[in-house]
Amino acid sequence: MANLQQIEQALRAADAAGNVEDARRLAQAYADARRQQGDFSEGRPLEIDIIGGTPESVTDGMSGFGRFAAGVGKSLVDTYQGAQQLGAAIQDAIPGVDLTERRQELQADIDERRRLDAPLMDTGAGLAGNITGTAAQILAPGGLLRGTASAAAFLPRTFAGNAAQGGLLGAMQPVESEGSRAANAGLGLLFGGGGYAAAAVPGAIGRQAARLSPAFSRGQQERAAADLISGFASNPSTLSANAANAQQIVPGSLPTLAEATGDIGISGLERTLANMPEFGPRLTARRLANNAARVDAIRGGFHGADSSAAKLIRQQTQQAEGPVIRDIKKLEGAQGIKVTRWVDRTLNSPKFRGNPTVEASLGRVRQLVTQPIDDAGRLSSGWEVANLALAREARMSPQDQRMLLEARRLVRSGQINGASADDVIKEVGRLKPTSLTAQSMLKDVQRAIKPIERGKQDVASLYNARKHVTQTLMPRASGEEMIALRGAVRKLDEQILEVAPSFKNYLSDYADGMRKADQASVGHRLLGGSNAARDANDNPVLNANFLRMSGDMDRTVRGATGFGRGTASKTLTKDQLDTINSVRRDLERQTRAMNDGRAIGSNTVQNAIGGNRVQDAVGPVGAAMVEPVSGVAMLAFNQLRKSYGNRTMEIVQEVMLDPARAAEIMSRLPSREQRAVMGAIRQIPKITGTIGRSAVPAFSE
Repeated sequence: MANLQQIEQALRAADAAGNVEDARRLAQAYADARRQQGDFSEGRPLEIDIIGGTPESVTDGMSGFGRFAAGVGKSLVDTYQGAQQLGAAIQDAIPGVDLTERRQELQADIDERRRLDAPLMDTGAGLAGNITGTAAQILAPGGLLRGTASAAAFLPRTFAGNAAQGGLLGAMQPVESEGSRAANAGLGLLFGGGGYAAAAVPGAIGRQAARLSPAFSRGQQERAAADLISGFASNPSTLSANAANAQQIVPGSLPTLAEATGDIGISGLERTLANMPEFGPRLTARRLANNAARVDAIRGGFHGADSSAAKLIRQQTQQAEGPVIRDIKKLEGAQGIKVTRWVDRTLNSPKFRGNPTVEASLGRVRQLVTQPIDDAGRLSSGWEVANLALAREARMSPQDQRMLLEARRLVRSGQINGASADDVIKEVGRLKPTSLTAQSMLKDVQRAIKPIERGKQDVASLYNARKHVTQTLMPRASGEEMIALRGAVRKLDEQILEVAPSFKNYLSDYADGMRKADQASVGHRLLGGSNAARDANDNPVLNANFLRMSGDMDRTVRGATGFGRGTASKTLTKDQLDTINSVRRDLERQTRAMNDGRAIGSNTVQNAIGGNRVQDAVGPVGAAMVEPVSGVAMLAFNQLRKSYGNRTMEIVQEVMLDPARAAEIMSRLPSREQRAVMGAIRQIPKITGTIGRSAVPAFSE
């Protein structure tokens, strides 16, 4: 056998033990105790065995009716405790009387009971039972004394009398440590006067009270916030799921509820709240932080995404590779003549024959890898070949031997006298030996004198030719000309590699460095370049210009690098392209939230309408909005509505910036069955015919 205080002590002790089975039994026992009559004094024992354990909540396992009944019981206990507290306060004010210790004990009991009762009062049925019990305390005395002379005192028939009675009952309610007896009295005055007003004008006052009642507890405020947000949503049924699945597209860029859900109605609510001084700066700060996250993503993926960074990368690459290429260029023995012959074969091929653009480009390549030979050089080559022919031991007639000697004399004479090499070739051609051997030797002499150019043999010449092709000819080439120039580059590389195998590594390292520099230039262009608009944190503002450039990356790459044939696929890595796509999607999501459903032209009227809807939901209302008879009560009501409405608005603003939090409170909205129960509970005052609907504060559905 134990009284209520012992049960509470057992609950607190068992809370540390965590005995789940006993907790369930004790929870049921506690609920049964709460459903008993209002005499819960410490001296009255309850027919309950204390077995230990603690429930997670006193409402666990209770039906809707059980919670309603427990709420009725709570109203009776509250009145009893409040009367004790008020009596102690009055006695303590008498000179010579000190009840400080007693008042502290009462205060501790009240605070502890309020904590334990919070889960019950956070349910619709529990709150309805509490209000019904309070109303019964107002009505019961008058009903019992009906027909007697004392009935008028307990059942007043005027607005002032009802308000006074409600105020007295409110003053008798227990006051928490942070509470106010004046606020309790004001709330009682409101409901007492509201009851009379509801009897006078039931329709209008009933609707207004149900719609305008403030949300008192944290749970009610969260549901009120969820109701407000759900009311704005264009598709409430998917709002919670979309909010719960909110994704960070760009690391560090946190979406708002409007961005995460893509709901047009929530976008409109965000724009409305953005005009309010409490929410506007928070939304601006979020957008600044998200812009910084997008900028950081570009900078991190594009080697700093700055023109100075690109310049530094190029300088470092050139400094690192400069000594390598200088050593390579000093080498000799390259076969420039092979490049020349390749050019001649290509120009004579059916594919390129008669193409003036290809002829001009490859002709320039040919010039770069060959050098002209003057008459003295040509005759010198002929003299060497003639001497070699005479030195050979070949069988020929004396006459043919004399002709070879004559050919050598003609070449030597031309050298001494500075004769034309072409004239010497003609004079040698007039000699007619009879043997095939002699004829072949004379032709060799003529061929040695004939060439007017030779292929260059130094690697530097072939490398310079390559640079001219890649940096000058290729950027403006296209079609067949580009195909021919690529073939020339391959031939030049082939000849250089025969002499300098290290050239291959040089090409790879140099190309990699220059590609990184180009990537930094592309990132710089995506961030708006040197003339980019800057936000309050001095970050480039990514806006519609970024969306335009990221939509055509080939064009952006060409503009950033100056290479007319540059492409995104060849200049950028897959990770870089993915980064651009992520930033683009994240920015598009924000842009949609800012503009979806926006009115054409000025958005002032639309924001005003949205602001009125928010104000109607959580803000104070003017007394003129209801019947004149309730005007006095509305003065006290507005102060309550303003205080609790501000708390509800804080939750609204919080969840508008936190989709996960929004999903959490949206999930707490009552189910369809709970809505039906609460609707029936609201009809109780109307059925009694004694108290209007305005006596029952609206709880979120």
